Amino acid sequence: MVRSRKPQSRMAKPRRRQPEADLQRAVMAYLRQIEALGYCMALHVPNGARRHPITGAILRGLGMRAGAPDIIVLLKGGKTLLMELKAAKGRLSDAQESFGDGAVMLGHRYVVVRDLVEAQRIIQEIVGKR
Repeated sequence: MVRSRKPQSRMAKPRRRQPEADLQRAVMAYLRQIEALGYCMALHVPNGARRHPITGAILRGLGMRAGAPDIIVLLKGGKTLLMELKAAKGRLSDAQESFGDGAVMLGHRYVVVRDLVEAQRIIQEIVGKR
């Protein structure tokens, strides 16, 4: 049996705004510049996507953790910066608040960033201290 394909609309669906994803791209682009100068290493923690329950259980077993920050920045001198990115009106989940509190208790710097200028200021402040 041959399945007929649905005719595709010529009108593209409007792209849903993703302010946190846009912010993350901008912050990572900036961090790549700082990384090229040898001041840091940065990575994204891909926890946010919806997954099949079995996949989620496997990932939790491997160490995935609710509330983990969006970006981890390893800085010279053994410093760690944990960045949670939020849109202007976004708020932290309970898991994110708990993770941030725990990280701060362990002596790490945990920040919530709402725009690129704020991220740049925080990173320059830390890099400038060396």
